[in-house]
Amino acid sequence: IGKALTNVDFFTCRLESTMFQETLFAGKFDFIQCIQVLGHVPIGVEEVILKNFHSLLAPGGHLLLAIPSTQELFDDYRVSEQQKDGTVKGRESDSEEYQKLALKPMAGSLQVRHLCTNSLQYLIHRTGFVLVDESPYNWCSYEHVDLFVCLQKPMTS
Repeated sequence: IGKALTNVDFFTCRLESTMFQETLFAGKFDFIQCIQVLGHVPIGVEEVILKNFHSLLAPGGHLLLAIPSTQELFDDYRVSEQQKDGTVKGRESDSEEYQKLALKPMAGSLQVRHLCTNSLQYLIHRTGFVLVDESPYNWCSYEHVDLFVCLQKPMTS
């Protein structure tokens, strides 16, 4: 950081893009970032997304995630809702309501899944990554924190 990047290409795509199945892109990326996405996708889709990223990364490549996380023993589900006066209020939810909103979003509502440590470790293990580092960057409450997670694709998979 602090110097200009040259010969670097950037692009964005939808996570459900068929690009992930194309061998043209397999192992071609050194770095991928996914910021505040995994806490809003349908349950189970986060593993598919990370496996897709794993296939896109070159051996030794890095994935930077920013995720909502909880210090509790189980994942925590919340819904933020816009009020008539324009303010936003959060409330507790459950996995069933979260899944319904993730599959069919409603205007004015945003579902949030805070991943617990066990869920995050399981997800990393299931997708073939190695944890390099994690660091909290935004304490929402004692139980909830936004977390930067740096993962690496092993040199041999």
